[in-house]
Amino acid sequence: MPGSSVPEVFLSIVYNNAAMEAKVLDFLKKEHVSVLTTLLPDGSPHSASMHFAMQDDGNHFVFFTKNVSRKCGHFETGIEYPASLVVGFDERQMIEFQSEGIVQKVSEAESELCEKVFASKFEGAKLDDEHIVLKFTPKWWRYTEFKPEFKAISSED
Repeated sequence: MPGSSVPEVFLSIVYNNAAMEAKVLDFLKKEHVSVLTTLLPDGSPHSASMHFAMQDDGNHFVFFTKNVSRKCGHFETGIEYPASLVVGFDERQMIEFQSEGIVQKVSEAESELCEKVFASKFEGAKLDDEHIVLKFTPKWWRYTEFKPEFKAISSED
């Protein structure tokens, strides 16, 4: 748009439940903070900035949170709840990752594995009695770079 200060999207990779390319995984491995949005019991959205870690393939994101937090106080172990996740807040970098999927409170047995994933990114991170693990699984995601080189890649083409 002439005179607009909003940059055009120059690279956008969109996939529905597909493997992530190396550049997407590299970006997510370098980032530490995300915004996770869940639904409260009345159906209203609740968003919170949260530190995250992910499994190497990007199929699961792991979060530690207080077991009484508003975002998940009503969660039952193993039940899937709709959620969205956004990573990328630095306007100098101009890269963003958006995702929709499901989030769940994991079992105690799975918590141990997730704790290892989280601790691999955040040295010394340990679960205690006041915290639980949430696991987010993307069903749809989009990686966007706002850069001068124009490329568009989409599974929807």
